[in-house]
Amino acid sequence: PAAEMLSILRPAFDRIYLADLPMKRCMSGQEWSSFEHPPHTVRLPDPMEALEEARRFAGPHGSAAAAGSLYLVGYLLARLRPSEESLYGVGL
Repeated sequence: PAAEMLSILRPAFDRIYLADLPMKRCMSGQEWSSFEHPPHTVRLPDPMEALEEARRFAGPHGSAAAAGSLYLVGYLLARLRPSEESLYGVGL
């Protein structure tokens, strides 16, 4: 499923950042490394670091998107809006 997801996303983005999510249900860095990545794909260990890099790459007039799972979106939102973390869960 991850390789298929990347093949769908790849044409829509200039660069794709892959990140590990600290959950047992998510792919580990080792699993990500086990298949071929499309060109312009960057793997970083931390989801927040990946989002920050994507924002830097996009620049002030570009955009960055998080895709992959709702767990990832919840994880990022809990860190971007810590005062609302109870809405998204903290044990992700």
